Amino acid sequence: MGKNIRLWDFILPQIEFAYNCSKSQSTNHSPFEVVHGKNPISPLDLLPIVSNNDFSGDVDTRAGEIKKLIAQVREKIVKQNEKYKKAKNKHRKHAEFKEGYMVWIHLSKDCFPKGKYG
Repeated sequence: MGKNIRLWDFILPQIEFAYNCSKSQSTNHSPFEVVHGKNPISPLDLLPIVSNNDFSGDVDTRAGEIKKLIAQVREKIVKQNEKYKKAKNKHRKHAEFKEGYMVWIHLSKDCFPKGKYG
């Protein structure tokens, strides 16, 4: 893309496909894997297959596998969020304010709409 930056709209689908195939650090699964149950080998694997209305008995087991995978991903995200929260709050001290305490408040002009009191 370096030579002709105006062709970004042709390269964007390739970047999107690469991003959706990459594994998340939090979940260890890619977005495609979470939604479809597996990573596609190429973009052509994402095209809908023409169906002849024959259903396989494996549909229920496959749906169960995908639901299980989604539950695992959700659990990993919750664990990662707790880990990040713990790391972020490590050096913070708990402060509890009661009525009558004197506190310092810093307000910026962005907090108030323009007008009489702005």
